Amino acid sequence: IAVEDVIEVQKALLDHSPIPDQIRDRLQSPYVPTLPPVSLKYDRTKFIDQQAQHARRVIVHIEKLLKNQFGRPVLNREGVMLRCADDQNCPGDQEKPVSITLRSARASGEILLCANISGPSIDTGHRSRRWLRNLMVEKSWKTFHRTYAVATANREFRLGHDAELLLGDENSTTANEIALFFERFQYDHEPEQYEKPSTAQTLKYWKRASKDRSAHFGQWKAEVSEFHSRDQLGLTFTFSDPQCERRHHIYIHEVGGRCIFIAQAATSEVVATMKVDQLIRLTWERNRNIDMVEFMLDEDMAIQGRAIHPIDGMTYREFLYCAYTVAASTDRLEFLIRTNDVH
Repeated sequence: IAVEDVIEVQKALLDHSPIPDQIRDRLQSPYVPTLPPVSLKYDRTKFIDQQAQHARRVIVHIEKLLKNQFGRPVLNREGVMLRCADDQNCPGDQEKPVSITLRSARASGEILLCANISGPSIDTGHRSRRWLRNLMVEKSWKTFHRTYAVATANREFRLGHDAELLLGDENSTTANEIALFFERFQYDHEPEQYEKPSTAQTLKYWKRASKDRSAHFGQWKAEVSEFHSRDQLGLTFTFSDPQCERRHHIYIHEVGGRCIFIAQAATSEVVATMKVDQLIRLTWERNRNIDMVEFMLDEDMAIQGRAIHPIDGMTYREFLYCAYTVAASTDRLEFLIRTNDVH
């Protein structure tokens, strides 16, 4: 160390000379080479600008559709009320405050429309799996909206209800899609009424997904293949990773003008080995931190993952995104529960 580089702290503190001007020259690291002109082909500035313009166009379009739906601006506004179902016998009989926002999907950055309504609190102390199954069938399995839970104390949870919709610009998202989106809070349904897809749009997308043979949203790329039976259509997603390969089957149905995507994460035999609080953590608590998909117990006590999208206005990208997200999210939950690749 040179003598002139040694700082005497006491002497420096007593020094009243002016502070030198701030160094404003840009520093250049000797470890980062200057990119030659030929590297301009990798410049993503134009792509980023195009994505930003598309996002602004989507937001303007959605704000217009929402204003037409409610009669006033509602995005990120307080005091917005929505007619909701109180129970199966009284659909749409009361209004509740609803929070309406836009956000980016966690895995892929897609723009999602989100609506959120506060629900009741529950106490799971001394409760059975059968009690939880009945509650989830009522609040989740037979509803079009999602239900999630937030822990507030030991074995106490506050429930909430939400819905998410993948958005596009004026060429994809329609006014009817927005209307059907908010109807998810107003009506219940019977999963027993799920039908094999029959609309030309859904059938075309199912065949195209098999023909394209791949899907990639977010972290993993998947190979896609189709299967079908007498009463349902399905897609198989195979996720390849350097360490392992996993696959998951999803089933596609239609009901009430909506396309239903379902996959199983755990059988009733596996569920029978779990405690109530563990099941809530793997389903309702998990729903709060994932995109589009809702996990719940069905009437057979199995854990199902499900996503719902209106058929009217549904694009191929939206169809494939829902199917991919259900497969990826459900397979990840299956891995957490038992590791084995079963479904």
